[in-house]
Amino acid sequence: MMKEKRDYRYEHKLNIAKGYIDEKKYLHAIQIYNSLLEENPDKDEIYYKLASVYEKINSAEVGAKLLADLLEKNSDSKEIRMYAGHFYFRNSMWDRTVETLSYFLPSEEPITSFFIGFSHFMLNEDDLALNSFENFISSNTNSEYIPDAFIYIAKINIRAKDYDKALHTLNKAAMFYENFYEMHLLFAQCFYYLGMDAHATKAIEKALKLKKKDYSVLEWAGLIYLRVGDYKKAESFLIKAVKENENTNPSIFFNLGITMMRADNPIEAQKYFDKVLELDPKNKAVKEAIKNLSKSYNK
Repeated sequence: MMKEKRDYRYEHKLNIAKGYIDEKKYLHAIQIYNSLLEENPDKDEIYYKLASVYEKINSAEVGAKLLADLLEKNSDSKEIRMYAGHFYFRNSMWDRTVETLSYFLPSEEPITSFFIGFSHFMLNEDDLALNSFENFISSNTNSEYIPDAFIYIAKINIRAKDYDKALHTLNKAAMFYENFYEMHLLFAQCFYYLGMDAHATKAIEKALKLKKKDYSVLEWAGLIYLRVGDYKKAESFLIKAVKENENTNPSIFFNLGITMMRADNPIEAQKYFDKVLELDPKNKAVKEAIKNLSKSYNK
């Protein structure tokens, strides 16, 4: 059997393009790949490499179009379909991820169920996400993504306000790792909603040890300490949360106002309530709080 003749010219051009990429001269690399594509329209790797370069220059849509064209010509190719699905997933193209990877059975390519589940989750299609994550777990018990699947199932349970079920799922995730801050944050949220304040406090303290500068962790710490009556800590964490996120939600200033109100500091409370009205002039909750604050002034 004769060996296939090497195309040294083709390999040379690939090396030139790689050199341009290493030097971050991406437009030069694109020119090389486009010329190679004209000469070799049936070589899948050129599509992959070209799409990857477009991804590097924040033109993922162009890369996605290239891969869609390749897939249309080779709809039966599992390799191309998997590559395209991964590309769409990496670039937050959730609908296209689902459409492309749904051709695979969970038993055939289990990881696709995770990608599909995550995509449905990001699209707020929770029932479909839950189904895909459960398919993934049942067909791929040894995957490193199993604990992540449990975390997203717990998030879906929390969105559905089924906090007991969320706790059950989080306990499964905890068997895989202990030092994941988001897991402890989710535990804290569940305990908070269930009125289990002591447990919520312990969980948020674990999350804070692992992630001291995360906006969500700081905001939830503030909420939990507000409810248990530790207004000094509540104020401290809520202020830190504001500093961590420039696009702060008005609710955090509202909670700061409530904290100051309960700490008998009406001047500071009014300041935070005014901030809420700057961001959300029609906020009914803050208008009601200001009325209550006025009554306190009068007393």
